[in-house]
Amino acid sequence: MVSYNLGHDWRSKNMIRAAIAIAAIILSVAVGLAGAGLLRRKLESHKRPESLRQVAPAAASFVLWSCVALGLLIAVSMASPGTLDPMPAKLVAFFPRAIVAGALERRPDPGRPGAAAC
Repeated sequence: MVSYNLGHDWRSKNMIRAAIAIAAIILSVAVGLAGAGLLRRKLESHKRPESLRQVAPAAASFVLWSCVALGLLIAVSMASPGTLDPMPAKLVAFFPRAIVAGALERRPDPGRPGAAAC
């Protein structure tokens, strides 16, 4: 009779993948918080122009959420490697549409009556 010991090896590999996924999320949040804080402090310096000081919170938020998104992508790729296989083809199909949509976005004319102020 042939006996296969698949359970132990399979579980240990999955536990390692799960630990790496959790570590990726925790590390991405920590790096995002540190990067966002440093960027915000740097941009809110009194030496910087007022326009940079005004965008500091938005830039810091962008850095934080970009790091978190990257950490989640790493975690998903570790937990279920096949999940992200169709992603490159979807991105290639999405970017041209996004660029055209951005180029064709109609901005309100400030001289037109009833137009919102930019």
